[in-house]
Amino acid sequence: MILNNKVQTPTYRLRKSGEHSTNAINIQLWGFKNCPVVNAGGVAEALSLLPAHLLEGLKNVYFESVPLVPGITGWVRLPGRTNLLGRYDKKTSSILLHACQARRELFQALFHELGHFAYFRIISSVEKKRWVTEIYKREAPVSRYGGRNAAEDFAEAFSLYLIEPEAMQKWPIKNGFIRDVVVRGVKVEHEEMMAIISRNREEDVVPGLDQYV
Repeated sequence: MILNNKVQTPTYRLRKSGEHSTNAINIQLWGFKNCPVVNAGGVAEALSLLPAHLLEGLKNVYFESVPLVPGITGWVRLPGRTNLLGRYDKKTSSILLHACQARRELFQALFHELGHFAYFRIISSVEKKRWVTEIYKREAPVSRYGGRNAAEDFAEAFSLYLIEPEAMQKWPIKNGFIRDVVVRGVKVEHEEMMAIISRNREEDVVPGLDQYV
């Protein structure tokens, strides 16, 4: 079955005053009406807490309980379920999420894949080289999964910085790199983020949320 790209879907538009955003941010949110732990409103609200520059160029965020792979005319659903929590597709600048057992798990996957997006699209080649040759090697991996390679450790560090900033303090060098180089010193409202992550799906309808067109 091919995902029908002509079906009307929410588009999240972000404009933040006081930030230098050179590109329009229009992120299409797909499939969250079928997600048991979060709806599109919750995803949009969480994204709105992030610095705008971290989202520039991101095109889509999909939720599918089964894997999606790029096809000739669109995204193709593969049969069966998957243990894969999510992935970032560089070709389409899209994040695909499959985690659905717990709300926190889904947001961890979302921010992990957003970390991959930042690694490949946001930070410069010089900054990436510094992470690979210097930062990554100076401290232990942030998680067992992060120990696979520098890119996975970056994504794990990025996700942990957003969800558990106090825990990220255990890796001061990596924490400083994410804070100063990736996030560029912009304050992230961690308490508000945790409130979004901790609440129920039924509470995701946010009064006055106007990022949908």
